[in-house]
Amino acid sequence: MTAPWQGTVDSVPLTGADLVSLDKALAESGVFRPAPKGLLLRGEDFFWIVGACIDGTFHFNAFKWDSAAFAALTFPRLLLAWDPTGVPLNPPRSLSPFDIYRQTASDGGSGPTYSLTVGDNGLFGVKPLF
Repeated sequence: MTAPWQGTVDSVPLTGADLVSLDKALAESGVFRPAPKGLLLRGEDFFWIVGACIDGTFHFNAFKWDSAAFAALTFPRLLLAWDPTGVPLNPPRSLSPFDIYRQTASDGGSGPTYSLTVGDNGLFGVKPLF
């Protein structure tokens, strides 16, 4: 036992048909459209960030809850269907300031500590909130 804190690694082999389904879901979700440049993503937000290389072209996009773009996403359902871990996704929801900042160093947390900004083809400006 050299790394008892290390997580368990799992993998799922995908078929050609699976990859076609994923490509379709990414396209339906708007992943291949321009990213929402300037969108701010904070540590307490719920969002999906996608980076994909398709036929040698890099695609990037970000989708923040609670937006129409986030609500229209189809790829998360597909990814979760392939996930063998059984670990539930943390559902997006409205958070009160208490929910966001109640974690302290004494209980192992520190609350949200970062913000990211969406650029043309990636994220920039990793900044502490305080």
